[in-house]
Amino acid sequence: MRVGPLAAAALTLSGCYLAHGLDDPPPPTRRDAGASMDASAPTLDAGAPRRDAGVRPRDAGFDAIVPGLDAGPDAGCVLPVEPFPEPDVCRPETGACIEGCGASQVCIVGCLQRDETCRVCAVRNALSCFNEETRCRMFYPDVSCCIVENCGASSVDDVLNVCTAIACQDPFQRYTDCAVARTATRCREAIARCGLPPTLLGLD
Repeated sequence: MRVGPLAAAALTLSGCYLAHGLDDPPPPTRRDAGASMDASAPTLDAGAPRRDAGVRPRDAGFDAIVPGLDAGPDAGCVLPVEPFPEPDVCRPETGACIEGCGASQVCIVGCLQRDETCRVCAVRNALSCFNEETRCRMFYPDVSCCIVENCGASSVDDVLNVCTAIACQDPFQRYTDCAVARTATRCREAIARCGLPPTLLGLD
């Protein structure tokens, strides 16, 4: 499901308002009687406000979060993601549960929900592995900013939830489609280091 028409319209209108404010030229200079047009007419550049004055670069600090990207959403909504620091944190019954799920994402997520540490490990190892692929890493900021702005996320740990599936379906699908196509084998192994059978968490 995409963002509703009303929200899209509000964003469009606010964007147009800001753009209009930036593009409006300064009020015309009143000419003194008797002065020639060439002498008093301002040039196109004279007095025009610089558009970039005071504007913070969009990628400021971005490379510290997802290295290698130069442009994209504001770094403030790009959540950091890195591999889980410990291996084999999943309970044996969680691995057995996932093994019985096949490729069912709903089933896999259900198994992980009962083992919090395992879930966090699996998500972090999956996303950090996906981001090792430069082409896929380009899609990550859109996913992160979407879950921050629409789902109130403060970390990537809860990315596999209903809100992501509804509000952020399109950017998440682009991201995971890229990852499955380009990183499937090594990312299955990364997730397995949590103590799970090789899996892509049903994203394939």
